[in-house]
Amino acid sequence: LRQIYPIWLPGTDSTKYAQTGSGSTIYEQLKDGGYSHEHLYNLDGVFTLQAAGLAKGLNLRALYSPHLQQYNLEDFHKTVELWSYNSAGVPVVANRLNNPNSIQKGRETVVSHDVQLLADYDWFLNKGNHFHVLGGFEYQYYDYDSVGASQSNLISNEIPSLNMQASATTPATVGDNIQTNAWVSFFGRFNYDFKGKYLLQATLRNDASSRLAPGHRSQTFPAVSVGWAVNKEPWMAQALPFVNELKIRGSWGKQGNAQLGENYQNNYNYIGVLNQGAVYPFNNVSNPSIYQSALPSPGLGWETIEESDAGIDIALFNDRLSGSFDYYIRNNNNMLIALNEPVVLGWTPSTTNAASLRTGGWGFNIGWRDEI
Repeated sequence: LRQIYPIWLPGTDSTKYAQTGSGSTIYEQLKDGGYSHEHLYNLDGVFTLQAAGLAKGLNLRALYSPHLQQYNLEDFHKTVELWSYNSAGVPVVANRLNNPNSIQKGRETVVSHDVQLLADYDWFLNKGNHFHVLGGFEYQYYDYDSVGASQSNLISNEIPSLNMQASATTPATVGDNIQTNAWVSFFGRFNYDFKGKYLLQATLRNDASSRLAPGHRSQTFPAVSVGWAVNKEPWMAQALPFVNELKIRGSWGKQGNAQLGENYQNNYNYIGVLNQGAVYPFNNVSNPSIYQSALPSPGLGWETIEESDAGIDIALFNDRLSGSFDYYIRNNNNMLIALNEPVVLGWTPSTTNAASLRTGGWGFNIGWRDEI
């Protein structure tokens, strides 16, 4: 049989909660145990300025994307008394929930900016030559600022204030966390095709991240790809009319990785970060301690991914049968990893460039599309 426990102490006109031992206290917590209020506000925008027709084929654009986020927390835990009868039949306090009472408040503000400046230029020459050039600049900035405070053993069980501490020797616990980072990129792309048959694309970009160590923040990443649409050759349509698409392609390129977690994490791994520790008594006075918890990585730099790929795309019989094949080789150099060091080191190692990985393989897909 299921046991049912009373919420109120019998004979108290529902004014005193009952101490039931193993009974649930969910009702008491929800009704009189305090509250937890969280508010999240977001403001986003995108502003675009475009200039077209300054010259034939030339387009200019400027984009600005701001973001503002505000998070507020207030967590109040009130002490709830649980009663029972003593041997004389008199109601007495037998237990307390949320003892001592406490208040916690937190504020988090996130501000970010993204600015892009882009220029596009299309140029057509006689007899099927088509050129396209894209150049751009991007600036990203992120700022995270949080502050939190908590206080327990409040004088009043009804006033949720950090100023209501019952003891002068237990001041409120206060802390903050500030994280900022910035990213600057210059990039360009060049495309050329001749009647859609011969394809060339080359890109070059330079990225710089403040999350990396000085002297290692900026790096350039090139890439190039070529293709030949064999099916667009005049002789191909005569020799193999059932081939709708036959493209041979190849590419090589480098890209970088400087992501060390969320934007509000790991922005200062290249320096020793100090943390506040426990309080220690010296000369009969309580003194706060400062310690360094993580081993910095002063040479922290970009992880680079270099990849080569060769492939073929084909479609036959009015695009009913289609497929593709790819063979690739990928090299991950200066990989960002956290090292496992002996415990006797005394510090937790930060993420550093300490590994490489080489992978390769092939893949294909084939499909049939028709009407029933």
